[in-house]
Amino acid sequence: MSFERFCSRVKSYMEMAEVKTAEFFRENGKHIACLPDGVTITGNSVSPRLCVEWGSGHKAFVSA
Repeated sequence: MSFERFCSRVKSYMEMAEVKTAEFFRENGKHIACLPDGVTITGNSVSPRLCVEWGSGHKAFVSA
């Protein structure tokens, strides 16, 4: 998915969770969003899935 689509999807999840801010950036072909509570959401241009990571090693995948 494109970086713009990634940002849009993450922002829609942020609205549901009532999170107001996040840092969005690209690194080595990955799309990354860092939320203030320590949650990291990653995606890329090939797959529609998002990886959500939190705490000490917890991980979940979200599909479109």
